[in-house]
Amino acid sequence: MESTQLNAIEDAAATIDALRGTIHKAMVGQSAVIDQVLIALVASGHVLIEGVPGLGKTLLVRALAKALSLAHGRIQFTPDMLPSDITGHAILDPATRQLYVDLFRLMCVTPILFAASIAIGEVLVAHQRFLFYALAPILYTAGIVIATVLFGHRHGIYATAAGAVGGAVAHLAIRTIGLLRTPFRIRPRLAIRTPAFREFVRLMLPRMVSHPIDPLILTFFTNLAASIGVGAVTSFNFASDYQVVPVSLIGSAFSLAVFPSLAAAWNEGDGPVFRAILRRNVVTVALLTLVAAIALAILAHPIIQIVHGGGRFGAADVDRTAFVLALFALSIPFDSLSYPLSRALYASHNTLLQVAASIAGFATLVVAAALLSGPVGIAAIPLGYALGTALKAGLLAVFVRQRLRLF
Repeated sequence: MESTQLNAIEDAAATIDALRGTIHKAMVGQSAVIDQVLIALVASGHVLIEGVPGLGKTLLVRALAKALSLAHGRIQFTPDMLPSDITGHAILDPATRQLYVDLFRLMCVTPILFAASIAIGEVLVAHQRFLFYALAPILYTAGIVIATVLFGHRHGIYATAAGAVGGAVAHLAIRTIGLLRTPFRIRPRLAIRTPAFREFVRLMLPRMVSHPIDPLILTFFTNLAASIGVGAVTSFNFASDYQVVPVSLIGSAFSLAVFPSLAAAWNEGDGPVFRAILRRNVVTVALLTLVAAIALAILAHPIIQIVHGGGRFGAADVDRTAFVLALFALSIPFDSLSYPLSRALYASHNTLLQVAASIAGFATLVVAAALLSGPVGIAAIPLGYALGTALKAGLLAVFVRQRLRLF
């Protein structure tokens, strides 16, 4: 009996030694911590490991799980963490559940209003009525702000929700007014057996496939930032908010303005005019966004310090966010150029090539950011995004050049 027990103890000791050796292959040093974790494992206990970032706490858990062929998970404890982040589903008390239901009932009409407004907006763009197109989002935001300021103290979140509905109505109304100033008229007619409708379906389907790419990019980067360390998600969110400003004001706006002219030139078979408009648009966007990118990279630190610095957002947070913003500036010209090049493909009645470039760019940024996250940390996010947008812009340029050969 004693011999059997002795053999069992020796086998257990050998197993623990082998497990310790396997962990040490992934983690150098920290012998005392590893031994304490193994003791807790044998005793079926729990372990609380405290320490500053970078001491290998997550690495230890990952190495232990791998050595035992077990799954492991990591939860980033942040001020905005919700129960669903741990349980995998939302836990709502009756009052909160009723609030959600009430807000949903109040705002369920807004998607219908926006769908109609977006459709009218495309007609306005085709007729170059950009003022009414641009006023719509301003009125929507104004509706939310006005309702919140005037009635928020009395009705709380319901005032904001009502303001969103009112803003959506204004969004649709201003574009409808603009529509009345065009020769286009809406008539209750269902004509689906027409060449125009078939072409609409052909062009729409690829766009539907690529529509989730932007939300997927945001979700991927947010999850990647959460795995990097404390404050990474906040730095990513702040930096990306500034990165999108020159892209929207220059790349998107300029490309939207010339799209009707590009489409008209393509439909008329006027290759020289199409090339001239596209060349002028691409050069303008490239030069302006290059200047914007340089300026943003230089002013990143003072911008973050002035706008966000202070309180719980300390000097280290400012430095980290400014660093991420400066790296995000690399992607601004590439991201902006994708708009005129995409519009050129749309004008040539082709959406499939744009979707192919978007998917390739998405795959590139995911792989690049994932591979770089270990060596360079949070810098992997803006660098991966820059690589993805550069590839996308390059592919779009190649595809546009191929389409121009059709003239």
